[in-house]
Amino acid sequence: MNVTVPEVGSSNLSFKLVFPQEESDKQSANILADMVATSFVTFQIKLLNYGNTTNPFFIISKRVPVVNASASVIFESLPTTTILGQIHIENGKIKGCSDFHGALDLVQGENTVILAPVGSLMPQDVVANALNEIISSSTLFLNAPQTLVSELNNIVSSLLLDSSTAYGEVINNFTNKNGLPRVELLSPSANQVFNAGVSITIIASATDLAGNISKVEFFQGFNKVGEALSFPFSCTWKPLSAGSYSLIAKAFDNNLAVGVSASVTVQVVSPTYTVTYNGNGNTAGSAPLDSQPYQFNVMITAKDNTGNLTKTGYTFAGWNTASNGNGTNYNPASTFAMGTENLTLYAKWSLIAVTSLSLDYSNLSMILGQSKTLIATILPNDAADKTVTWHSSNNSVATVNNGLIIAVAGGVTTITATSVDGQKVATCYVTVKDIKDFITLEVVDEGLVIIEGFITGGVFSQITNNSPESIELTSFYMYDGYSGALVAYSTNPSNLGILSPGASNNLGKKLNAVYYPTFKWTFTWNQNSYVVEHRFQKKSF
Repeated sequence: MNVTVPEVGSSNLSFKLVFPQEESDKQSANILADMVATSFVTFQIKLLNYGNTTNPFFIISKRVPVVNASASVIFESLPTTTILGQIHIENGKIKGCSDFHGALDLVQGENTVILAPVGSLMPQDVVANALNEIISSSTLFLNAPQTLVSELNNIVSSLLLDSSTAYGEVINNFTNKNGLPRVELLSPSANQVFNAGVSITIIASATDLAGNISKVEFFQGFNKVGEALSFPFSCTWKPLSAGSYSLIAKAFDNNLAVGVSASVTVQVVSPTYTVTYNGNGNTAGSAPLDSQPYQFNVMITAKDNTGNLTKTGYTFAGWNTASNGNGTNYNPASTFAMGTENLTLYAKWSLIAVTSLSLDYSNLSMILGQSKTLIATILPNDAADKTVTWHSSNNSVATVNNGLIIAVAGGVTTITATSVDGQKVATCYVTVKDIKDFITLEVVDEGLVIIEGFITGGVFSQITNNSPESIELTSFYMYDGYSGALVAYSTNPSNLGILSPGASNNLGKKLNAVYYPTFKWTFTWNQNSYVVEHRFQKKSF
């Protein structure tokens, strides 16, 4: 869109519209009119009256209709001063915008003011916004130089136009133009190369001759990546993908003035990393293979146990980043992002726990000096640790070691077997007796005649072995209960010999007037000799 002012006075003026990310050399543009209303364009120029804070500017404004998608106007007699040019389109837009403004220090001859959309954060927009604010303040306008737009352009060129805060930063820097913060990026250095996904430390130095530094902000392009409120001024930034990145620091002082560093460009590359699977103590099978290289942040799918890894006493429970299982868990088919180093995934093994523990005896009668081994049965058969700990409740009666019980004294004790995890327990109640306590004696008789204690007829002593061990009978004696005379005896092995558990033997003879006899047996067990005796009991007739 052109507005040409004839050379009446000292200056000719034309307008040029620019848009974000695009600058057109065309001097006209289509105006998209509302379908139900006529479009009008208001052309306005504010001309500054330097030195006059009461009336800092005067306005020239014209409103013209849009005809054939264009509008033009002629302004007359423009002096050489600073101007603020504005265009407003009623019932229409150009590239989505209806308001434009820009500023220029007019010189003799031809002048072009470049207009940018209001609020676009383009340099022309920021300068025009600052100019309008300065002429609205008598204090600010009092300090304005004759080349105000040129000075504002210098201020804006040193700022980062990343957000609406830039409008305020221009005014702050104009107010504090003799004491702006100075900031410089110390690290990283220009064109330094980094790997994607690796944190980069950004360090800046900042000084201020007329105040104190209140904070330093760090930017990648227009994106703020961190800030520091005190020395040392630094932050960390992690680029996630390869490319060239421009880094900038902004320093603020206590007067809200802003200084912007020169940009530093760094290069970020994407190396590749590997994933390795480890059987982690497997006893059979093989770990999966993954020959694929991965870049940082690429999604990876954890492999299944395709090589049939097994470990005795354990079941496969997925993968972990640490061999001891204290890292990050990944189940087969789960996904995760590749990091910044080669990764090893270790097989995770779940212990097969003991579910049942039993003993082959729940009760035992043992002979003093006897030994007996208890057998513990653990299920399942593939339990990881089938170790059993043993304990006797009374070691003075019987001791136990790895299931072997040794009876050391008469009495009772409880033998306890416990699984290694302490979760399963089995017990056996043990009674310890002397071998003689297991032997019973009784008299067997036939056809007796007893007169005043003297017996005539058959009398026999029966010995029964109730112990769990065989004993060997070595002799038998029968004595007159009154005189003590030997009545009968036998040491013949064929009459004596081995007496098995539960077995009985009886020896004796037909007596003729023998007073209540006594009987004595001798036997050996476990290389020891023993004697047991009993007597014919008196009977009443």
